Amino acid sequence: MPSTKTLPFLNRELSRLDYNRRVLAKAEETSVPPLERLRFLTYCSRNLDEFFMVRVGATRDLMDAGITERSPDGMTPGEQMAAIRTRTRELLDEIYRCLNDGVLPELERNGVVIARFDDLEEKDQERVREYFRRDISPVLTPLAIDPGHPFPFVANLTLNIAATVESDRAGSHVVLLKIPPLVPRFFALGDGRFVPVGSIVIANLGSFFPSLRVTRAVLFRVIRNSELSIDGDEVVDLRDSVEAELRRRERKQVICLEIDARAEDEIVRVLIEGTRTRAEDVYRVSGFLKIGDLAEICEVVADPKLRYPDFNPRLPQRLASQADIFSIVAVGDILLHRPYESFTAVIELLHAAATDPAVVAIKQTLYQTDESSPIVDKLALAAINGKQVSVVIELQARF
Repeated sequence: MPSTKTLPFLNRELSRLDYNRRVLAKAEETSVPPLERLRFLTYCSRNLDEFFMVRVGATRDLMDAGITERSPDGMTPGEQMAAIRTRTRELLDEIYRCLNDGVLPELERNGVVIARFDDLEEKDQERVREYFRRDISPVLTPLAIDPGHPFPFVANLTLNIAATVESDRAGSHVVLLKIPPLVPRFFALGDGRFVPVGSIVIANLGSFFPSLRVTRAVLFRVIRNSELSIDGDEVVDLRDSVEAELRRRERKQVICLEIDARAEDEIVRVLIEGTRTRAEDVYRVSGFLKIGDLAEICEVVADPKLRYPDFNPRLPQRLASQADIFSIVAVGDILLHRPYESFTAVIELLHAAATDPAVVAIKQTLYQTDESSPIVDKLALAAINGKQVSVVIELQARF
């Protein structure tokens, strides 16, 4: 007789958070170079963003549809959401503790400083003000929120500022500013100090309101449900359906409102109402908002002692030859082990196929590529040269 004992399943969504906790563990290792610790923190942040956009988004869809069916581990969608919120807050606390108490102080000891505008000397502040006037101010558009101006749309993952301005006659009201993605997240002072653009804009908000007083200003952002909702049985053209769903996705429900922990309750209330966020989906963070943007620092700081040594993938011995790549692989298959072995051979093979008169067709599967990929360039070259090019892609692949 088969056993009736319940198997101890792990929850799919909570397991994803546990995985991200293991990524955070690399950032917590003091033996890891400081810039690499920072890079692991950016991975944590971006993983968490994607987790909310897809996994949490799908769970919210189940809740909104009134689904109460339990997952294999025995949790309803509502119970999963409650556990996700609790676990996420714990994880965010650990991420910011690692950043504020570990990584940033270590970087500062090595000459890399994230500096607030207000902490700069006057001569440096003037340099930053000039940068603000020249490059940032022209692309900012403050939007007032009052009975005559409805709450504006807040785009997914964008960095925004909510400010309270006052006048003696009209009282106070809230103003929103979106910091466009085209604006670099940091201004480099050139001596290892980097000033976050949010700090720069907040310090210079008064230039937009010469007759008003800016009393409070905080950074915030929203994460929207980005799960694709496509019924495969009713789709006529999958590509058209995916494109239409992607357009709708930009305006789907907010499932996370992340805001500076110092934000006053009144501003939080306005943002909750304006973005239609549930109060339990507000996450207050103590430190740098949108940690994933710190990857910009990882890319521009060149001090080799702060990062892992450069790694150069090896080229398999059989490919280290002047011989034609077709003649090389004709002798026998070659297994490439990425990232330890160079991907150059694949690019070379595609180039040879795209330019060889004897090749009539190229057929392959592509996963998670983009228009800047050298693979795409070679396939386009093959098509231009009259080859039949057939590529299978997954239209519903995440991101």
